[in-house]
Amino acid sequence: MGIVEKIKEIEDEMARTQKNKATEYHLGLLKAKLAKYRAQLLEPQTKSGGAGSGFDVQKSGDARVALIGFPSVGKSTLLSKCTHTQSESAAYEFTTLTAIPGVLEYQGARIQLLDLPGIVEGASQGRGRGRQVVSTAKTADVILMMLDATKSEEQRRLLEIELDAVGIRLNKRKPDVVFKRKTTGGITLNTTVKLTKTDEKTIRTILAGYKLHNCDVMIREDITTDEFIDVLIGTRKYIPCLYVYNKVDAISLEQMDKLAREDHTVVISCELDLNLDYLIERIWAELSLVKVYTKKRGAQPDIDDPVCLRKGATIEDVCNHIHRSLASNFRYSLVWVRYNDCLWRLPLFIPCPEPPPTPWAPYEIPTYTTGDPYELVFLGTGTSSSVPHLDCLTAPPDAKPCRTCLSTLRPEGKKNIRRNTSAVLRVRGQDGEMKTIVIDVGKTFQAAAIEWFPKYGLRRIDAVLITHAHADAMNGLDDLRGWTLRAAIQPYVDLYVSRHTFSEVQRSFPYLVAKEFASGGGDVPEFKWHIIEDRVSFEIEGTGIKITPFSVHHGRFFSTVPPPEYFPTPGSTAPSTAPPSPPAEPGTLRELTVVTEPVKKVQPYLCLGFVIADAIVYLSDVSHIPEDVWALFNRSVNDDKRTPVPPVFILDCLRLLPHTSHLGIAESIEIARRMGAERTYLTGFGHEVSHDEYVTMTEAVGGKVRRKDRLTAVEKEGLERIPEGGTLWVRPAFDGLRVFVSEDGRPWDEEYQ
Repeated sequence: MGIVEKIKEIEDEMARTQKNKATEYHLGLLKAKLAKYRAQLLEPQTKSGGAGSGFDVQKSGDARVALIGFPSVGKSTLLSKCTHTQSESAAYEFTTLTAIPGVLEYQGARIQLLDLPGIVEGASQGRGRGRQVVSTAKTADVILMMLDATKSEEQRRLLEIELDAVGIRLNKRKPDVVFKRKTTGGITLNTTVKLTKTDEKTIRTILAGYKLHNCDVMIREDITTDEFIDVLIGTRKYIPCLYVYNKVDAISLEQMDKLAREDHTVVISCELDLNLDYLIERIWAELSLVKVYTKKRGAQPDIDDPVCLRKGATIEDVCNHIHRSLASNFRYSLVWVRYNDCLWRLPLFIPCPEPPPTPWAPYEIPTYTTGDPYELVFLGTGTSSSVPHLDCLTAPPDAKPCRTCLSTLRPEGKKNIRRNTSAVLRVRGQDGEMKTIVIDVGKTFQAAAIEWFPKYGLRRIDAVLITHAHADAMNGLDDLRGWTLRAAIQPYVDLYVSRHTFSEVQRSFPYLVAKEFASGGGDVPEFKWHIIEDRVSFEIEGTGIKITPFSVHHGRFFSTVPPPEYFPTPGSTAPSTAPPSPPAEPGTLRELTVVTEPVKKVQPYLCLGFVIADAIVYLSDVSHIPEDVWALFNRSVNDDKRTPVPPVFILDCLRLLPHTSHLGIAESIEIARRMGAERTYLTGFGHEVSHDEYVTMTEAVGGKVRRKDRLTAVEKEGLERIPEGGTLWVRPAFDGLRVFVSEDGRPWDEEYQ
């Protein structure tokens, strides 16, 4: 019996077998055998007979796009329309009998379009030169599945079946399974989630069927048997795909509109040249190409011949693309990067923001060729507990899994890693030097600085603003010794705090204020304290940067007496130094004064927000904004004459439900609408809602609503809670997101459109 007959026999047996709990194990074994035979069919281990004719098309250009479809759906016509290559087309099927390459030039990139012969049902088993077509399609970076809009959806289903049978996974990602062979020790199987679509017995039997008796397997998501087999075989290709419906001029507008609204779908008419430009734009977006321009020393950059690389490429990839010997000799610290029609000159380790604010400017302008924007980096976007939660990562298999926390174990879940709320602002000061201002240094500040400071070229800290005296805002103060100890980076750090926060630091960490309270050698951070007042603007020393603090409610005190109060050191504007000997000099640290009279009502806990240089409003911890604070932004309810507010608004949003000391999603959206900033970024998240779910909900606030049957339960609940109102640009922030505000007040970031 040949391989084709064996495949047919297994497929027939699978069709006869009922799918239920009792047959899952048997079906898993059949699927493993089927995958093994199909691999042998497409990639035979032994060669026999003479050499056949294949599609030996050399891969060229910056990326390859393959055109796949049944005969006479317009592949050749599309190739001729988009490139300078004329592919033969006629009114009969199988006009194209071999692969025809063409080159699409778009935005400086050379994209190879490959017109493959039409495939037929059974191509995965070798019918109609199916093996050659499939082997060539596996080398593509993007697949265009050409479909006839006048025919049924069955054509799309059949093509997906054929490509899936040969190991091409369309618009899917590789399962998060780590597989490692070893010589002894048997099979070690570990899972971080409960497996509901397969079981350990099936996995072990599949491994035995492939003669793998010694290996380590780590499964980090609820996978199916088919997905485990894909990882085990290792030859599966996960390729983006666009479904291109041709001949839409022959169907009704209602049918065309329905097709166009489907995911990963583009509707065109090759005969009438309809929507071809949009198709090329979608191809460019799916490829995620980045253009890098080179230049000679002393000359302007060459913007006609870019180096095009896939998204996520490193500077080393750029060097290797130019010449393999360049990487080891690379010394220049600036690179030119172009997005759309704008050019930026940036340090080697800083990626380019997208899009830049204005077109390219002369080379003589330092650092950024378009002027220096305000740059804000989110060091943390989580609540005090941060995300992930340890209890979620170590939960037993029978517990309800936390999708947000467990996703952080996979690369695609990195945006759900949320440290304590914190940010850093970089802007050029009046002395011409770049200044760095940190907002809050909580419990996770050290880890955040280690990750983001080297990546974005941050080093010196010119000022630290503390919003309030909670652990997630100030417990990282001691970590600042890494900057000041023996003047490693700078002699001291300027700290700007309220009187209450300064009192809490004195009470909790007295050695940070006066060194006589430090034990041992006194290896403590060196600070210069500045007391700031509610709605009294101040300037970061030597920078010219104006900041206005304002107080909002961040929950309440649940005690019958007010908290302890300290008197701050008057005029404490010099670095803290060790006094001669105890007792301390007068005015350095005063006695604790406790008011013991009962309080008649619960007191609100006050937290600071900041208006930074009329460019950014930062409000990370808030449960209520008093009405008199809105007057600071001319946002009174009855005031029709509203002056412009800073273009970027950073706002607290803990979860979907309201909270005693934080905003829920409904309150956040209401406040953002009232503020009316051009861009609002939410921060301070818990683990109840994932990043992608926040994106879906906030996009809906801006007018982009998805179909209800494609929403998660969390997304549906969130959209139900958000009150109706005007459209608003609002998005969730995430750790490492960079937001920019140009000199003329135009905001943008590196993630969202």
